[in-house]
Amino acid sequence: MTPDTDPSFFKQLFEYAWAGVLALGGLLWKGQVAKLAETKADFNKKFDEHDKELEHQRDIAAKLFDKIDEHSKQSAQRHIELLQALHDGLSSKVDK
Repeated sequence: MTPDTDPSFFKQLFEYAWAGVLALGGLLWKGQVAKLAETKADFNKKFDEHDKELEHQRDIAAKLFDKIDEHSKQSAQRHIELLQALHDGLSSKVDK
């Protein structure tokens, strides 16, 4: 019998076919793990960049709110001074 039609040849071939299947599975697994590691590194890099940008934007917003608060206090003080000047001016006219 030729190896093409010999049943023991096919039996022997299928007995050891698992080794080839496992080798192929291992190669595919290794490729997927490499892609996953690359994707994870890329994600971490983008996340860090995003975190830095977010922190920068928060600093800018904090400075703006500090300036608004400072201007509000200055405006309140100027308002008090203006009212005091009006009061002093009007009271001096009343006293005459």
